[in-house]
This record gives sequence, C-alpha cells and structure tokens, in this order.
Amino acid sequence: MVVQLSNPGQGSRSISVFVVSPSTQSERAFPSSMTIAQLKSKLQLITGINTSSQRLALHQPTSATSYEITEGAFIAALNDEDRTLSDYGVKDGDVIKVNPDSETLASSLYTFVEDPNVKKFELTDEEYAGRRDTVMAYKARNKIGRFAEAATSDGSATSLPPDIKVGARVKVTPATERDIERIGTVKFVGSTEFAPGIWVGVHYDEPVGKNDGSVEGKQYFTCPIKYGGFVKPERCQIGDWASLDDELDFESE
Repeated sequence: MVVQLSNPGQGSRSISVFVVSPSTQSERAFPSSMTIAQLKSKLQLITGINTSSQRLALHQPTSATSYEITEGAFIAALNDEDRTLSDYGVKDGDVIKVNPDSETLASSLYTFVEDPNVKKFELTDEEYAGRRDTVMAYKARNKIGRFAEAATSDGSATSLPPDIKVGARVKVTPATERDIERIGTVKFVGSTEFAPGIWVGVHYDEPVGKNDGSVEGKQYFTCPIKYGGFVKPERCQIGDWASLDDELDFESE
C-alpha cells in the first residue's frame, strides 16, 4: 500500500489536543494533515523526548484540572509515522500521551531533586478559573464534560447537595498533595463572574485563604483578608466541624 504524505496547512484544519508526557502537560494545536513523523518533531521541542524514542498513544480525556490532565480510554497507538492526525481520527479535546521507549530513559531524563527553598508557582481554584488560556477555559468554551450540562441549564444548582448552604460548617478537602484540609463556614453559594459553574465561598477559621470574599473587585461575601476562599462543591464536606476556638477551650478544660 502506498501512503501519500500530507503537508501541514494544506486542506487541513487546526486540532486542539492535550499533550501529556512524564514531565509536561499542555494544550496544543496542530494541523489535522500533520503526519506522525512531523508531530514527533514538534513534540520533541515540547517534551524534550527525542523523536526516535517517542512512543505516542491517543486517549480520550477523562478530566482536566488546574493540576492534572488525566487520559482516559485508549484509542490507538500512533506508531505509523506516514499517517496523519486526520487518518487516526484525532479530534479536539483528545489526549496524546508521549512516553520514552524505556523506563531507563525516562528515569535518566526526568529524575530531579526538589529544592524546598525554591518558591513554587501555584494558583488557587478561583485564580485558575479566572484565566482564559487553560484547559478549564477550553472545556467551558466548547461545552465539554461537566460544562456541557451547565451550558444548557438556567444556572441553578440542580446537582448541588442540599446541605451545602450559607451558614453550614464545612471541611474543604485538599486540592493537591501539598494542600491541607481547611475548616470554615459557608458564606456564599452560587454562580460568579470569575468562572462558570457553581462556587462555594468559605470563611475559614484560620488565615489560610486567599482573599476577603472578593475576586477581581466583585464582593461575594465579607471576611478578613486571607480568611476567604472559593472552592467547587465536590471539595466540600458539610458536618458539625468544631471551630478552632472550641478545640482550644476543650483542651484547656
């Protein structure tokens, strides 16, 4: 069989995909007529993995957050360098997973020692949600995943647990391994101007927040600076959580 090579940009459209490797995660756009060989050349600049060592696999996405892009069901191994992205049926939102061809190579390329003195770049949930160049923003624009249902609703919190309401005591589960559990009181539940979907505003018991109940100049509730934060409902555990003052009083008895 003779396979005709395609030239990127000629009779093709741009496909937006998520590229995942052992050390990188990013959203990229490639022409649908780009061959796998040409794609590998681009991926070498993105991932640092030599073209001859790349092993590509196409997956459906299952989730994409500010911290991790998770590949879902396996679709195909992109191992025919003469075929194009269009030939493989790659579509917007798919995940291309890039791995080196051996565990030895992976460890030699990506092993590093974390320096605790280096300040890490981190975003809060609301800061991430307010950006327009992220995976979340892409999914919201294209009505993918949880945004598909939200885009056709009237904005009401139909799937919101009934116990998440203003005045309830809440424990906020960590978003990352470096994060901590936080306890406070629900002060706001509803839609916001900084991001789509339903958000829960929390007045924390301690100064472990990022704001005073306002984001981008909009005041959603009031609390001291550093005591406020906004999180998604799935991170909220409603219960009879004791306040810090209650715990101190108990210990002093």
